[in-house]
Amino acid sequence: MMKYKATDTGKLNIENGRFSAAARILLIVLFFAMICLPYPLKALLGDDVADANLEKRALAKMPVFSWETIEDYPGQLEAYVNDHLPFRDALIRANSRINYYGLHTSANRDVIIGKDGWLFYNRVSAGDPIANYKGMDLFTEEELHSIGGKLEAFRESLLDAGKEFVLLIPPNKERIYSEYMPDRYGEPARQSRVMQLTDYLRTNTNVRVCYPEEALLEAKNAIPGRDLYYKADTHWNFLGAYVGTRELFKELNLTLPPVDEVTCTDTDPTISDLADLLNMREDLNTVPDFTIGGYNDHGLHQDVSEDTLFTYHTKDGDPRSLFLIGDSFRVSMSAIAASGFSATKVIHYETYTPGDALSSDADVIVWEIVERNLGDLRELAF
Repeated sequence: MMKYKATDTGKLNIENGRFSAAARILLIVLFFAMICLPYPLKALLGDDVADANLEKRALAKMPVFSWETIEDYPGQLEAYVNDHLPFRDALIRANSRINYYGLHTSANRDVIIGKDGWLFYNRVSAGDPIANYKGMDLFTEEELHSIGGKLEAFRESLLDAGKEFVLLIPPNKERIYSEYMPDRYGEPARQSRVMQLTDYLRTNTNVRVCYPEEALLEAKNAIPGRDLYYKADTHWNFLGAYVGTRELFKELNLTLPPVDEVTCTDTDPTISDLADLLNMREDLNTVPDFTIGGYNDHGLHQDVSEDTLFTYHTKDGDPRSLFLIGDSFRVSMSAIAASGFSATKVIHYETYTPGDALSSDADVIVWEIVERNLGDLRELAF
């Protein structure tokens, strides 16, 4: 076997396949330098430079040692050190950029890198959008029967109280912009969970269902210069929300102008949850956002704006009042929907208490739930 030896010039070589003593010492020194150097640099540069918390989550806190929690202490301490390593966010950002620009892959398994800068959601624990897309998570007949029966009973109880009910289902982003999905995913499955549910409800119940996929696809072609969903976010934007609300209004005998008559005013880029998951907001969130106009808002005024509660009133909207319960897709559509009614209350479904709709003063109850969350209907209580 060829042997490598240290030379007089100080080069560190290998003999018999092993590092020389000098090489081993140098590697140890370099290892500890890499671990320790960030801390004095952090002290020199300050916390703001070293710690930006790009992940937008609560970081682990320094655990308190006690004999009662000694089994959990090592793991808690490791989590704290991992979360508070100086320049951790800079390293995360660098890793994301190497993956995105160099390998065209995602550094976060919850994000799919699509074509032309489009990003798509891939979190299994958040409804598994890709299983929706591929038709791999179909409801059983028993589940459809259970969900349908629950929704029909809810509708009947509201009807007895003089209230109308509509179920609104915004499509997942990848269903509307499937052409930007990576080729390996193919076309959206013809048979999917949302198709199953809408067909079942329309055939076997009197529940009014608004699923605006066709209207969104038509609008995408009618206004090719404007997107309906954010490229770097999983949600529909104001224009997509307008299309969805317009279809909802048809169910309620209200009208909004066609989407190609709406005016759009550009603003700075705003939300970008998928780019944030990659720690690349500055790189990828470059498409201007916009506000919309060109429709009658009937003198809309917002009375309350909180994290999970919005309330509105109009001067001369429809005399009915609206109670809109929904997930995060409700946000972009709230003001548009509220423009059609005398008064509107909008809440997140996680703050909803069973019976709230029935006891409310609202004349119209709309439950909005995005396609990927349809599985929640198996457990939701109304």
